Amino acid sequence: MALRLIRPRVIRIFALIVTGAALAVAGCAGSPAAPQSQAPQESQETEDRQQAWNPVAVIDQEGRIFVTYYGGRGGANEYHLFFTRSLDGGKTWLPEPVQLDTPTFPAERIGFHQLETNGAAVVSVTWSIEVKEGQYWRQRQIRHRQSSDFGTSWTGEILRWVFDGKSNYPTPLTSREGELHLLWTESERGKLPVPRIIRTKEGGKAWAPPPVTLPGIDGAPAKQPGASSYREAAWPALTIDPQGALYALWQESSRQGRTDILFNRSRDGGHTWLDTSLRLNTPPPKGGYTSRNPVVAIDGNEGIYVVWEDSRHNTIDFYFNRSLDGGATWLDKDVWLTAVRPPQASASGPILSADGSGHLYLLWTDIRELPQSLYFSRSLDKGATWLLQALRLDRHGPKEITYAPRLGNDGAGHVYAVWWQGEEPTKGTIRFNRSEDHGATWLEKEQILDSGLGTNGPRFPGLGIDGQGVVYIIWGSDRSGRYQLYLNRSTDHGKTWLPQDIRITGRPVKTRPVSSR
Repeated sequence: MALRLIRPRVIRIFALIVTGAALAVAGCAGSPAAPQSQAPQESQETEDRQQAWNPVAVIDQEGRIFVTYYGGRGGANEYHLFFTRSLDGGKTWLPEPVQLDTPTFPAERIGFHQLETNGAAVVSVTWSIEVKEGQYWRQRQIRHRQSSDFGTSWTGEILRWVFDGKSNYPTPLTSREGELHLLWTESERGKLPVPRIIRTKEGGKAWAPPPVTLPGIDGAPAKQPGASSYREAAWPALTIDPQGALYALWQESSRQGRTDILFNRSRDGGHTWLDTSLRLNTPPPKGGYTSRNPVVAIDGNEGIYVVWEDSRHNTIDFYFNRSLDGGATWLDKDVWLTAVRPPQASASGPILSADGSGHLYLLWTDIRELPQSLYFSRSLDKGATWLLQALRLDRHGPKEITYAPRLGNDGAGHVYAVWWQGEEPTKGTIRFNRSEDHGATWLEKEQILDSGLGTNGPRFPGLGIDGQGVVYIIWGSDRSGRYQLYLNRSTDHGKTWLPQDIRITGRPVKTRPVSSR
């Protein structure tokens, strides 16, 4: 099963790798600066002083692995975007990585990067360029490159989109035909931000302007804050089904004192959209609450499933809505997923996935009996019913936290979770848990996958599954003295793993013994 992006923009520190279907997608909101680590005593110098961090990877049905990452010596935002790949399930890699872009230091830096494949030979990379304006870095440009031979060669020209106004939350998505769709929010001439979307033509070689402003729930365009109604959009999400229909979601504030979850769709590859967007949350009689940060999953059979964070009960809960006809109709009332839990609980960071039969899996972190623990729920009937009680998947004590979880599943009932666990801010390990029965039961004790070596230890992991059921975990670690990327894999649905993980970046380390005194 290929990798799939759920949430590519949220945290600007950690890499994200997640799972999906035939169109593989993964996204990363990257760290501006390289990890700082010092060489251990037994490794005084290295042949390659370049570091590698914040990986994004996709894995196709045949076990081909594609990875983009930040590379450089660290400091002063001086890093580049690199690509590497393996065509044999991680056994061998490119002898030298491909450098995809070189920002103009120190005025520019790379923001997020996103990697996609169409399940055949096309590999697409999209990334943002940020510009320093005062004390803030602003998203000012999107760049895009493609390869049509599994990443062996790349187009010489970089496709660019320069934002006119103040823009946020760029969300790219490439179709199977190679056309790029870009969704973002933009403010112009003093107006509040609205969702804007544009597509390419000629197989991703040129833009097909002008951008389209997606409407509100009353079909209204953006208005001044002092007008009778106005819009303020944020956190868009975008996905595409096997038939090429596009589904866009975002949160939008109104003068009624609430923030809603809005939906729109295009059945013709982004040429036309609904004249009026649909509200997916059910607003209570009084305003003043927030529905925010929607995440979306599709089953490939016109099933669209959406979960978001909601504050209507004076804490952070999850709510759910669905459409089984490609977005034409939705549930009359949204579903409260986290109704059964302690009153002091607060959920965050939902990750949602689905298979072709409409089995839904939801993973998140929650503050319940302990801070930042990992919880899971599922539905086997396309969201009609869910587990009454969420399952806790981690087992850490009060001094540790769980962070950066990833979720994967296949169509045979295997469900996988991987996360970083440790004490803030650095020391931790890579943990893994699995289910063989659609998430009904899990391992009583999670597995530790990394070796635990290095000054600061591993950084946050990614998870992917290919068409043969092989499970792949990728993470960064400074065990060689500088951060590099590592991979482990399981060929039996996570029961056993390689005895030694595979280093996929950096040249071999030169070591010399420490002089005795």
